[in-house]
Amino acid sequence: MTMADRNGAPSGSCSFARTDPSAVRFLETHPEWAAKLVAETGIPHAIEHGTWSGETALLRRDGREIPISQVIIAHKGPDGSVEYLSTIARDISLRKQHEARIMRLNRVYRVLSGINTAIVRIRDRKELFEEACRIAVEDGSFRMAWVGLFDRGAGRVTPVAVRGGDRGYLEGIDLTVEDVPGNCRLLAAALREKRDVVSNDIEHDPEMAQLAEQALARGFRSVIVLALVVNDEPIGVLALYAGERDFFDAEELPLLREMAGDISFALKHLESEERLNYLAYFDEITGLPNRTLFSDRFDQRLSAARHDRQLCALIMLDLERFRSVNETFGRQAGDELLRLLAQRLKEGLDETDVLARFSGDCFGIVTRRTGAVSGITKVLDQILFRIQAQPFSVG
Repeated sequence: MTMADRNGAPSGSCSFARTDPSAVRFLETHPEWAAKLVAETGIPHAIEHGTWSGETALLRRDGREIPISQVIIAHKGPDGSVEYLSTIARDISLRKQHEARIMRLNRVYRVLSGINTAIVRIRDRKELFEEACRIAVEDGSFRMAWVGLFDRGAGRVTPVAVRGGDRGYLEGIDLTVEDVPGNCRLLAAALREKRDVVSNDIEHDPEMAQLAEQALARGFRSVIVLALVVNDEPIGVLALYAGERDFFDAEELPLLREMAGDISFALKHLESEERLNYLAYFDEITGLPNRTLFSDRFDQRLSAARHDRQLCALIMLDLERFRSVNETFGRQAGDELLRLLAQRLKEGLDETDVLARFSGDCFGIVTRRTGAVSGITKVLDQILFRIQAQPFSVG
């Protein structure tokens, strides 16, 4: 295979390994693309220094790019001049997918943590809604977020907080639960069925047909409508819009459901002005359930395990030498370490597990993932590995 120089003339040989066969065939018939991908940076650097390595992309016949990790080697003659160039490329599509997945989940974790913090400190309902939408857009990078309250008598939803690329979008939607032209069927289904409803491809989803044009014009490709439920009654919705197709996957949905559940839980107490009662159930530093709420949820898991005749395991974790962290670096550093530890613990747990902070440096976990008595050892090893594998960066 030849590599074209800046003028399109062949300048040397080019070898590819573990890359897409169709991309290789494409470059064989369109050598100018090989030069286009690396001529501006890789080739000049390789000629001057002997080698160049970096990430570029190959173009498939269908126009889609394949990310690659590439090395260019300049082969020089006795007089030091470059005789030819060779390159080795490795397809890193899977790695890029994993990186994108981790970034997306981290965004949702930031939103969940931010909203839980807001729930602890905000007493006004409207302020809480506005802060939740702000966090979703600014920390979660959602294109738009809005909260609406449901009037059961009128059968419609009234937006009370909006953040992001609205620009009249909501004004063009009939926000009722009735099946009428122009309404949002996802919103209606979420309220009727008291659950989350997702459209991961707005452009081709028949349920979004009447609203697709407006949504696509604002860069919305996926949307989720989460029902806010108090005392088993729907009181409103939280809607989040993303700019990518297939944004809301199986890993992300439990986190978003937890977020909607936390907001619903907060509303139940804010509406009845039971601020002190609410604070009695959550840890202010980490946003996790405290001993009281943990005991209640543990009883629920234990009852379910008895009913199903399965095992239910209780794990207690104590952070060694935590007092020395507070004494050496101050309480602020200690609080930040607790928040980081809580986040890392949550990332390693299943959606059915319950995590709480009891006091100081003591955490509790309830899990039913043990299967057998020996299974708890495996679960505990996984938990300890996750929190010990990497250092914590504080301050």
